[in-house]
Amino acid sequence: MAAFNLEKNIFIATSAAIDFAIDFTRTIVYFFNGYIKTDILIYIPFLIVISWVGTYIGKYILQFIPQEKFKQIALGLILFIGIVMFVKIIP
Repeated sequence: MAAFNLEKNIFIATSAAIDFAIDFTRTIVYFFNGYIKTDILIYIPFLIVISWVGTYIGKYILQFIPQEKFKQIALGLILFIGIVMFVKIIP
C-alpha cells in the first residue's frame, strides 16, 4: 500500500480493514476447531472496548504526524520486519 502513495488515514483504514477480516475469519476457524473455549468468551466485550480506545488514541496521535514522516515510518517498519524475517530464516 505504501507504493500507491496513499494518504495516511486511508493507508491505516485499509490496513485495519484487511487485518480485521483476517482476524475475524481466523477466530471463527479457531473457535470451530476447539482452540477457543467458551469460558474465555467473557473477555470479548473488554477486548472490543480496548480496541475502540486504541483506535481513538491512534487517530489522535496520527494527526500530529506529517504525511511524509508517516510514509518514512511505514517504509522503515516494513524494512525492519523484512530484515527480521530474513535473519530468522538463515540457519
